[in-house]
Amino acid sequence: MAHIEALRELAATGPAQGRLAIPGGWEFRREYDALFLKKGKRELQADGYLYPLKLGERLRIREANIEMISKTLPLSVGAVAGDLTEAFFDADALPEPLVVRNFRRGDRFQPLGMSGHKKVKDLFVDRKISLSERAKLPILIGNGQILWIPGQGRSQVALVTPRSRAIVRIKVVPLGT
Repeated sequence: MAHIEALRELAATGPAQGRLAIPGGWEFRREYDALFLKKGKRELQADGYLYPLKLGERLRIREANIEMISKTLPLSVGAVAGDLTEAFFDADALPEPLVVRNFRRGDRFQPLGMSGHKKVKDLFVDRKISLSERAKLPILIGNGQILWIPGQGRSQVALVTPRSRAIVRIKVVPLGT
């Protein structure tokens, strides 16, 4: 009965992201509004990943189950993102080298429209992104600066302006499409 009461308490009033070990090798987990019951060993923290991004090539990121497609285009094409799965950058202002990696403790960036910096962790908390998802999400880095977190936020760096001569379009698609 004590275990059932602990489960009920975690589900109703526990922390937004909490875990509870239950006898028999079970684990009850709360990730914001979602509840999970799983048998087996506690999941280990996902390994970090880091991949170089070469413009014009496809980059498969198996850990996130996505593919990044990048292409340099003339400015005449237009630079309006259809949704948060794509971003446009000024090709001349894009800092290199470009890499894609997952979240690291202490990551900060300057979100579009903000004068200061924000912790990526705070962005994830604001958007209610679970700990397990945070470890998988790709982050585009240019010369050590966070440029874009697909689906979550874009930085001020390398914005397309009327003076831009060419643009880089980067799109994220699920693997297998």
